[in-house]
Amino acid sequence: MMAQVILSTPADIDMQGAWSHIADNSVTAADRMIDRFMEVFRQLESFPLIGEVHPHPTKTLRLITVPPYVIVYQVAGGDVTIVRILHSAQQWEKLL
Repeated sequence: MMAQVILSTPADIDMQGAWSHIADNSVTAADRMIDRFMEVFRQLESFPLIGEVHPHPTKTLRLITVPPYVIVYQVAGGDVTIVRILHSAQQWEKLL
């Protein structure tokens, strides 16, 4: 059974922000980055546990790096919730 990938509101805002930031220099590059995110989401449907486990005090999070971004997600039941999509240069661990 394939997992359902759910994009949280903060992750959706993060993805829009990433697109806007990259599009300031190149709309084509921004579109390619979104395509890379979407490819990871498709992979997560079939392989929800592929990301590395990230220790968090209150929940189990997993990470997948899509340079220069980090996709943070959580697996529960048949759902994969994309929690955040953060630039790796940010102090992203403090944002979780």
